[in-house]
Amino acid sequence: MTNAASPTGDQIHLERQVGDSTVTATVTSIGAGLRVLRVGDIDIIQGFPADAEVAFCAGQILIPWPNRVRDGAWSHEGTALQLPINEADRNNAIHGFLLTLPHEVMASSPESVLLHTTIAASDGYPWELSVVTEYVLTEAGVAITHRITNASATPAPVAVGSHPFPRIGDVPTEDLVVTLDAATRVVVDERLNPTGTEAVEGTRFDLRAGQRVGDFDLDTAYADITPRPDGTRALTATAPDGRSVTVWGDSNFTQAQVFNTDEFPADGGTTWAVALEPTTAAPNALASGEDLHLVAPGETWELTWGIEYNPNN
Repeated sequence: MTNAASPTGDQIHLERQVGDSTVTATVTSIGAGLRVLRVGDIDIIQGFPADAEVAFCAGQILIPWPNRVRDGAWSHEGTALQLPINEADRNNAIHGFLLTLPHEVMASSPESVLLHTTIAASDGYPWELSVVTEYVLTEAGVAITHRITNASATPAPVAVGSHPFPRIGDVPTEDLVVTLDAATRVVVDERLNPTGTEAVEGTRFDLRAGQRVGDFDLDTAYADITPRPDGTRALTATAPDGRSVTVWGDSNFTQAQVFNTDEFPADGGTTWAVALEPTTAAPNALASGEDLHLVAPGETWELTWGIEYNPNN
């Protein structure tokens, strides 16, 4: 654990030996984010320096809601609530509270770390949540488990998302092909708030057969994602030589977001990056109530997602 002066807090290094290779990761104490993930000498996420601010929410965890809440306004059981506006240019509340919260290390080993923080009850979200996040290195990457306990007296509405930017070493990210087996996308207005849904068939939003990152312009939520045989849902970025990185979520992660940019900070300028984001609910979920998970008082909601590298071609 190093560099408490970093904008992302302590830097927690994990390492697992896999045959003649090594899987390594760096987890941040602020936000419990994933700053580095490497298999051998291949970076499989778009990271950033320890002395840098987080760019585009890279590697961050989105709790108790992912994506946007229009105007930060919502209601629960007839009570109007107002979240802080943290996307000022669009007047939205975005990506929850966890990303700025310091975490304490509850337990650690060379290959894993268990982090804890508390989301305090507030006027805009009147529930206290205890959030435990566990990172465990696997043979191909990392698995991340969240355990969210409601420490309040009434059921708490919760949704979860994650925000990794996969890459494959030095392969230009604009040349990666993104595949997502989703039949429906969320239609949004100029503020990127939902106005409805539509089938992706025959549109530029269809990722089922794969699209090259440099050929699309997306900040798009998807639903009706076909699960894999094990019940997980997956988003995959594939290099021209056949190597791939998959971001997967367990059965709780029924939806996803895809976002790409050519303005991700890099040495000497900017570069392409693509976020493949498993989510448990749609944009504006607190306001719409769609797919929210109600965590009963004293109950713990457990869910897992991960990132894995496939070197086969």
